Amino acid sequence: MSGFKTRVTILMLILSSTLLTKVYADDKIALIETVSPKNATGDVAKVYKEINDQWQMVPNPIKLYSGNPEMLKQRWESYKMIGQHKTIDEKFQTIIRMLVSAQHDCQYCIGINESMLINMFKMDKSKVMAMKKDPSTTPLPEKEKALLLFTLKAVHDSKSTTKEDIEALQKLGWTDAEIFFATSYAAEMVATDILINAFQVKIDYK
Repeated sequence: MSGFKTRVTILMLILSSTLLTKVYADDKIALIETVSPKNATGDVAKVYKEINDQWQMVPNPIKLYSGNPEMLKQRWESYKMIGQHKTIDEKFQTIIRMLVSAQHDCQYCIGINESMLINMFKMDKSKVMAMKKDPSTTPLPEKEKALLLFTLKAVHDSKSTTKEDIEALQKLGWTDAEIFFATSYAAEMVATDILINAFQVKIDYK
C-alpha cells in the first residue's frame, strides 16, 4: 500500500469512527441530481470503488461530479496527485483548505478540515479556533506561515499580490513551483467552496 493510500485510509477510518455518519447516503444530497454509489455504473462505479477502497466512503462533494464521468476521473486523479506532494504536506494542505473555506463561508469544508486538524493532526482545538479568526496565529514555522498567508491573500484579492511578496517567499526558500502549487491549490479550494455552497451539498459527517 502506498504512503498516500495508507495515510488517507487511516484518516478516513478516524473520521468514520468518530465523526462521519452516512446520514444522506441514499437521499438527494444537493440541488442537482447525483449518482449514488449503489446506483453507479460504468466509469462512475469504477471511480467510486477506488475512492471507497481508500476512504471507506464517497464524500458528497465528490458526487457532484458524477454527472460527468470524465470530470469525476480527473477530480479523483487530482486528489491523488495533490496528496503525494513532497514539500507541502497533508497537514499544511488541510490548514489551507480550512482557512480558504473560512474566507468563503463553506461550512462543509470548514467542519471536515477543522476535524482533521484536531483529530488526525492532534492540533489544539483552541489554536484551530484562533486560526479561523486570525490566520496569522497559525502555529507554523515562519517559512510555512508566510506561504500560507500569501495564498490567503491571493484568493481573497488576486490583484493585491506584489513582486515583493514573491521575492520574500523565495528568500525563505520556496521555489516558484511550490509557490504556484500552494496558490493553485488554494484557488481550487475556492472553486470547491463555490460548488458546495451553490448546490447546497448536504453534510455527511457530524
